Amino acid sequence: MALVRSVNPTNLAIAVDDVRDSLGLDDAVDDLFLQRLIREATAMVEYRYDISVMSQTWKLYQASWYEKPYYKQQAGIYSIELPKPPFSAVSSIAYTDQNGNAQTWSESSTGYQLANHGSRVRIRPAYNQNWPTLRGVFDSVVITWTTGAASYQDVPWQVKHAIRAIVTLRYESDCMPDDNWWHGLDMFMIGEDASMYA
Repeated sequence: MALVRSVNPTNLAIAVDDVRDSLGLDDAVDDLFLQRLIREATAMVEYRYDISVMSQTWKLYQASWYEKPYYKQQAGIYSIELPKPPFSAVSSIAYTDQNGNAQTWSESSTGYQLANHGSRVRIRPAYNQNWPTLRGVFDSVVITWTTGAASYQDVPWQVKHAIRAIVTLRYESDCMPDDNWWHGLDMFMIGEDASMYA
């Protein structure tokens, strides 16, 4: 099993002008440096809270449909829950059938169905259908989906605050957040990893 980001985000989570204003800077001399700090802080927030801030594409490679930790049971229903919320769209579900042929599983009455609740999404066979039979090979299932906000206007204010706080710390003191600093931010972000994009 492997989880890979196949397309990186290109847009910034916060406008450079906003960061410059919050730091009290009057000119654009440090704009390139601020862009780097915004990207760095965004990566830190994504890693700590296991989320996607800006639009990006992920691929989940599995040897079967039933690999943990993403294959889960909820209320007696088994499904694959895609990580890195907030969910945007499934691009494709490809698999290798029992004869070794490449197939694409479609969302339909005879394919799979999505349960999209706010920021998280689950995939399972449609009613009265089964998981497709696979060939016993590595990466016999490849799920591709997009996550994250399309523009910085769509990023929740809590996430913007967290990114801005890291940028300010890095710019003003040139140090990395320590455990006590993160603890304070964690209290602010409680519950946001699952619900902030709902």
